[in-house]
Amino acid sequence: RQGWPQLRAAWIAVQLEHGWEGGMRGRGRTARGREELERMLDRWEADDEGRRLRAAAREERRAARAAHAAEEEAERERRAALRRRRRVSLLGRRYEALLSERRRREAAARRHLSAARLRWMRQRDITTEDMLRGPPM
Repeated sequence: RQGWPQLRAAWIAVQLEHGWEGGMRGRGRTARGREELERMLDRWEADDEGRRLRAAAREERRAARAAHAAEEEAERERRAALRRRRRVSLLGRRYEALLSERRRREAAARRHLSAARLRWMRQRDITTEDMLRGPPM
C-alpha cells in the first residue's frame, strides 16, 4: 500500500478538478468537496479493510476446516487399519480352528479305520469272499 497515499491524492485532485464531467455524463453525480471526498475514501478504505479481514477470517476458517477434515481422515484411516487387523486376525483364528478340526476328524477317521482293519485281521471265521474283498479301506 505504499502507493495508496499518492493514488488517493491524485483521485481527489481529479474529482475536484473535473467535478461534473466524465463518467455518467452528469446523471446521478454531484459535485463534492474535499472533506466529503476524504470521508468517502475513508469509508472505502474501511470497507476494503473489512473485506480483507473477512477474507482472512474465511481463509482461517477454511484452513481450520481442512485441518479438521485431515484429522478426521487420519482417524478414519487408523480405525480402518485397526478393523483390517482385527478381521485378518479373526480370519486367521477361524482358519486355524477349521484346520485343527479337520486334522482332528482325519485322525479320528484313521483311528476308526485302523481299529476296523485290526478287527478284520483278527477274525477267526473269515471267509474266502472276505479275503478277496480285502481289509476295510
